[in-house]
Amino acid sequence: MTSRTKHRLFVTAGFITIIVTMALGTWPVYLRGLLVLAGGWQMAIGIVYQVKLFAQQKNGLYYTLLVFAGIFGLSMLALTLFWLDSLQ
Repeated sequence: MTSRTKHRLFVTAGFITIIVTMALGTWPVYLRGLLVLAGGWQMAIGIVYQVKLFAQQKNGLYYTLLVFAGIFGLSMLALTLFWLDSLQ
């Protein structure tokens, strides 16, 4: 599989996971939160593959995408830690 295919696969799967989670209104909140986090992490993995695609060029778009991927990864980490803290 190419990096482009992996990027599309992970981002699409993450987006679908989040959309399906919105339809599960009767599930407990902690399970829906877990599914949303899973979808977000899938998207984060997809963004890493996108950065890998642009790594060959090393132009302004690459560095912009690298910063975006870092911010997205840190925000996903913060959301995960917040979700884990809310379980107690």
